Amino acid sequence: MSDHHQHDVAVLGCGNMGKAIALTALTAGHRTVVWNRTPARALPLEDAGATVAPSVVDAIASAALTIVCVSSTPDVEGLLRSADPALTGTSVLNLTSGTPDDASRLAAWAAAHHLPYLDGAILAYPEQIGSPEARIVVAGDEALWLRHRKVVLDLAAGSTYVGGDPCAANVVDTGITGVFYFSSVVAFIEAVRYLQAAGVTADAVSDLIGHATAQLDWQLRDILQRTVTGDHDTDQASLAVYHEAGESFLGAVRTKVAAPLLATTMGLLTEAMAAGLGDSDISALATLPAGTDHR
Repeated sequence: MSDHHQHDVAVLGCGNMGKAIALTALTAGHRTVVWNRTPARALPLEDAGATVAPSVVDAIASAALTIVCVSSTPDVEGLLRSADPALTGTSVLNLTSGTPDDASRLAAWAAAHHLPYLDGAILAYPEQIGSPEARIVVAGDEALWLRHRKVVLDLAAGSTYVGGDPCAANVVDTGITGVFYFSSVVAFIEAVRYLQAAGVTADAVSDLIGHATAQLDWQLRDILQRTVTGDHDTDQASLAVYHEAGESFLGAVRTKVAAPLLATTMGLLTEAMAAGLGDSDISALATLPAGTDHR
């Protein structure tokens, strides 16, 4: 590369997500350089206006912000170590899927090498990158986030900073994507299996999805606030009401299909009833000991 920092953004990794990030950066007007382990996968981005770097060192050395989006944390570690001499002057935003421990380890390595480092998690599919619905959560030094905030918002307009602990983005991803989103999608599939087995049409179900998710949005916010305040009193549906209804629902579903997620839910509700929480809001489930796994 001839001019140091002639590019705004370097993207390491040209898989589906890396390509989406690079194309969106280009569309937003950012001078973009890309690198991929298999060079042929990066070449289509050249036609879109990106510079294809022959090496990681070349890519990193020419960019103000390096976005890493590869297969695994060991891959990230290998790339950063291989380019160590070129790291001075660039900042790194690692968007590779990983665990909180991965983020902590990478942040410690970056600090030891005086590398400005942010860790992030993408809460979107590749086709959503660049849309208002896309979210990237970013953690690390706040001043560094503010310096590169515009680039991140250009990639995903709903992006947010979640704190100075570099692990925070992966904690959010594990909780919201891993625990909540994954379970919700599988629960919906479990519901669809039952509905179809019972002869309800897809059209009838489709009309109710918006209502269900709107109700869920309100309730999730209420539950979150209750876990903060510790106030689980309610004059609406108590946990006992959920338990009674759940027993009826589980019996009905099991006449058509298996219901492992609903059965797990009933295990938690039964435990809460035994703990004397029947008159409380369902948010009181958060007060149960965290070590029980109802499988």
